[in-house]
Amino acid sequence: DSPRARAIHASLLEAKAQVIQDDADVDGKKVLGRTLWALYAAENAGSEKGLTTKDTSALLSLAADIEVFATNIGRACRDHDELIAESEPDGRSKRYRLTEAGRKAAADIATRPIEG
Repeated sequence: DSPRARAIHASLLEAKAQVIQDDADVDGKKVLGRTLWALYAAENAGSEKGLTTKDTSALLSLAADIEVFATNIGRACRDHDELIAESEPDGRSKRYRLTEAGRKAAADIATRPIEG
């Protein structure tokens, strides 16, 4: 459960935004695509400091009905620092946001209308 993810999900529903397609990827990597999309959605919803891996996992579940473990999201964030940067921590949890290259990659991810 993530209050941040719930707030972003509500914003996406209100805006009748797009969510990531189930089979979307970036360079053949689904977890990377899903992580980029979630961080991009958060940014567009007004989140300035980014998301923790737990927030990202919860947002993907709520908005797109896609399950991704937080550990896999963390690996994608660490392995693709040209697309994803650490932001201000949330207590002991790291928080991540997009780089400019990450924003460009996220904008090209295949999406579908949000349900709900």
